[in-house]
Amino acid sequence: MERFIETGASEAAFQILEILQYYLDISLLDKSPSQSEIMKYGNLQKETPLIIFFQKQQNYQNILMAIQNLQRDYDILGLKLTESSLLQRQIDQFSLLQIEEEKQLVSIPRENQIQEFSKEDQDLIDIYGDRIKFVEWYFENNDVIQRQALQRQKQKEYMRANINQIHQILPKNFKFFNEVGYQCLSPEQSKLIENVYQEYLTKGGLQETFIQSGDDIYSIRFQQELYQKNQGWRIVNSISQIGRELFRKIKLKGPFQKQKTVRFYLINPLNNNVLEEITDLAIIQNLKKAYETVQIKNKEKTQVLQFRGEKVILYLNPQALHDIKLLRLDGTGIYTLLPKTSSTKWDYVATFKPTARLSIQSGQIYCKELLQSTSLEYQFVQQKFISTFHDNRIRQQSSLNNQINAAQLKPNILRIEKIYNCVIYERFVNEYKRMLRKYTNLQPSQILKHLFHGTKETQPQLIYESETGLDIRFSRKGLYGEGVYFADNSAYSNTYCSKTTCNESQMFLALVLVGDSVYQPQNQSIRIPPLKPISRTDRYDSINNGQGGHYIIYDNLKSYPGYLITYKSY
Repeated sequence: MERFIETGASEAAFQILEILQYYLDISLLDKSPSQSEIMKYGNLQKETPLIIFFQKQQNYQNILMAIQNLQRDYDILGLKLTESSLLQRQIDQFSLLQIEEEKQLVSIPRENQIQEFSKEDQDLIDIYGDRIKFVEWYFENNDVIQRQALQRQKQKEYMRANINQIHQILPKNFKFFNEVGYQCLSPEQSKLIENVYQEYLTKGGLQETFIQSGDDIYSIRFQQELYQKNQGWRIVNSISQIGRELFRKIKLKGPFQKQKTVRFYLINPLNNNVLEEITDLAIIQNLKKAYETVQIKNKEKTQVLQFRGEKVILYLNPQALHDIKLLRLDGTGIYTLLPKTSSTKWDYVATFKPTARLSIQSGQIYCKELLQSTSLEYQFVQQKFISTFHDNRIRQQSSLNNQINAAQLKPNILRIEKIYNCVIYERFVNEYKRMLRKYTNLQPSQILKHLFHGTKETQPQLIYESETGLDIRFSRKGLYGEGVYFADNSAYSNTYCSKTTCNESQMFLALVLVGDSVYQPQNQSIRIPPLKPISRTDRYDSINNGQGGHYIIYDNLKSYPGYLITYKSY
């Protein structure tokens, strides 16, 4: 305590001093805390170790960084600070002391050990069932995070003591839960632990398994008595008997995609307070492009751009992406920007869920929505369409068939319309649910694909206005018989596009349930997929032509005409 007082070092030191005083009063002097102290610091059991008490504080990360700063600047641990060569030794010693203490502790159970889902996620589970749940197991490894923070201090790089910035320097297999760092076990290890955990839930008693990491063997034991004793599940080193908290997290894997959005905020570098959000679209576009480039290439980047009516130099360091600098050319100052990333989930299937006004009873079963070019769905369809329009496989086929060489065409998307049809949607979703239940060995992305389809002489509105959609009854005999044909590239479907009265080209990007698909050689007599081996009734769901990227279905249940693309080729 004397060392804290001697520093006279800002508010952080006195906050730490207050917490220490409270801890000593309760744990050593048996004083009774006041109600205001309990509300401020929380309940404290006498046997609670100091590091755990610190971790329970709402501003734990600020406390930790403050201690590290005080150690560096004022030698609060009593280690002599002289030559720069000793600085690393001090920091390493402090880190090791903390790591070893953490390893010996029995940690406090997290409130979200029993995971609750958001309404958005629960809606997805209600639609697709438990099949889309994916379990990951994590173990507490907070010392790695602290080492990273200390490493950044050692390199004298500025880092604010904020949990959001620490997130950005973590390895991909690390996550924060309740401001404590956890490392994800491998998929194989997670699956093994989950199987034993489910056995414990079913049978009770003691269920145990072992995993290996390097030369170490770890045991995981599930038993009600152990859970109550340790206040949570533990992963224990079989040699040292050091245990760490084990954390179970359920993620959803299904027909959806996450959209990450980055926003940039101007901050006051003196106190880290946000001054304002950057809203200028031109500046945001330049910042996003530079930010993403540095993330991908992992190299520093400088760029001159306009900011607030003047030219500034943008500087991005891949090791400090939380700290973006804009340097004024006249040398009079620096702007500091803070990027914040958020993500939203886009469901490939539920996005077509019709509104209440569409119903077979009302007689209005369909409607269209014109997508905005800035929307995620528009960009998703656009990318698939443009990137596959010059497919090499189709150039070869086109030259053989004396058709227009796709390489000479430049597509220009005029509009993308999203199709809602309550009858086709209900039938399609039910078929998808059936497949998810049936094919537990297949990922949802293997069962459902986005594929292109050209309707040739049939006008698209006759398809999306109907109750059957892409109807097998109107199909013509092709190289694989009488089926509905789809391609994974727009180049092929362009040769089968329909035309509007304005000579515009149109094709669908459809959702197709290829399910368990099988390669077959060309055969114009095919009317139904072949039987599976050793079965007299179970058939494959679709046929494909291998590397050609074509899929053929033979019923009306397995496709949804999701997006109508209108374009011109020049």
